[in-house]
Amino acid sequence: MSLLFLIPLATGLVTGYIFKNSAAEMEYLPDLVTAVSLILSLILAPWQLQILVLVLVIISVRRLLQQHEYRMGT
Repeated sequence: MSLLFLIPLATGLVTGYIFKNSAAEMEYLPDLVTAVSLILSLILAPWQLQILVLVLVIISVRRLLQQHEYRMGT
């Protein structure tokens, strides 16, 4: 399994850490770089990890929908 998808993820995390700890007034730039890096790393990830992320999203959405339906019923 190629670990190439970790490069943009690590870059985004390091960029976010540097900008959050700096005194500059740039607020949205580190968030944008981190989000783009996360999306790029998910695109480059092997299919096994993509399936795992998809399953986690489906499970969490089902739980949220069940909680919402429970709240609407009472």
